[in-house]
Amino acid sequence: WPSELFEVETPTAPIQMSPYDARQIDTMLKAARSSAAERDPDWSALLPGSYPTNLLTVNGRTALALALAEIAPGKDDEILVVTTTGSPYISGCVTREIEKLCHWARKPSPATRAVLVIHEFGYPAALPAGLDPKLPVIEDCAWAFGVDRPDLQVGARGDFVIYSLPKALPMPFGGLLRAKRPLARAGNAPLLSDAALRMVRAGVQLHGAEIAAAVRARL
Repeated sequence: WPSELFEVETPTAPIQMSPYDARQIDTMLKAARSSAAERDPDWSALLPGSYPTNLLTVNGRTALALALAEIAPGKDDEILVVTTTGSPYISGCVTREIEKLCHWARKPSPATRAVLVIHEFGYPAALPAGLDPKLPVIEDCAWAFGVDRPDLQVGARGDFVIYSLPKALPMPFGGLLRAKRPLARAGNAPLLSDAALRMVRAGVQLHGAEIAAAVRARL
């Protein structure tokens, strides 16, 4: 992401860039030049759960790929995919990342190595009964930024939690991987440039609390 972008003046008229307008984008670009963009947001204040590791990534797919790499499934293993609705549709962005390492399935089997729980549109997906409690769990909260329901534990029960930030915030890229342990393979991830990292931090700091509060008000 070229640093020169920060010097471009965006229009002052509220041009609609669904679901955000040019003023919001302009405010974020200016914030990316401030000292606040030099540090990560306070994730514990924005998102549920206690996760000592919080890694900003290029996008949600990269966050998922890193979580899968940490689990390190064998080529004959399966990742059990659980969704809120049980619909047969699963995004290719999800299945393609799994297929790089192993297989995915919709029902538990002896080959199940981990569970991917997709909270569709913020509505919680329940883990099937009888699963081995030792199986690592990845929560896909791409559509659940700001959902904080302690009784449902959305974004708080997984060993790993992934977010796709553009689905909630006015930014063109950015993902987040939260983990309950240090990441052994984070060095293999595509890195955000310094300018891109500052932009993502600025976007979260400007709009994260606002979005989270709006979501909580509607729950």
